[in-house]
Amino acid sequence: MTESGDVGWSAARAHAARNRDRLLQSAAEVFARDGVNASLRDVARRAGVGIGTLYRRFESREAVLAALLADSFASLNALRAELESRDDATGSLIEWLSALTDEMRAFPGVPDLVVRAMVDDDSRLHELCRNMARTGGALLARAQSSGGIRSDLTIADLLRVSAAIATIEEQGAERRKSDESTASPTASRMLDIVLDGLRPRSP
Repeated sequence: MTESGDVGWSAARAHAARNRDRLLQSAAEVFARDGVNASLRDVARRAGVGIGTLYRRFESREAVLAALLADSFASLNALRAELESRDDATGSLIEWLSALTDEMRAFPGVPDLVVRAMVDDDSRLHELCRNMARTGGALLARAQSSGGIRSDLTIADLLRVSAAIATIEEQGAERRKSDESTASPTASRMLDIVLDGLRPRSP
């Protein structure tokens, strides 16, 4: 390729990267406002591109969401590495689950999306969710080995608990928009209550 061709190719790649970044930023804003089923045309319009450009970068809604959630889920893996160095295995698991619940609240509808993607091999989010489950599973096994969490509990159970709490938080936020006096328990408090019931009981 000639030098001018190299320059043209580099410019085209830079332009494509800028379009992708704008689309993801716009998607994050639109999904935060309207949920994961928001109009992709709204996403494209907000990014200043046509819907065709969006579909050239991302072949589906799930592809957009996978790109948005990848960094969030990667941060959970990084957190696991930090938590595994601590002595309190049960406390480490609870902290990780609290962080997971926060990540699931990124956009309305993410909790249900994650639960469905866990069992749907064809979902673009499936591998992301499976990796996340493996990360949490390692912390769960450590907490169980320490005797802090019931041995019959699975990571799938905990992911569903986290998703349910995130959903309750979503619904509470919606109610508070219409009635500021509405109070609802925080995600961390609900998680503490649930996990207290998952600790081994003395006979």
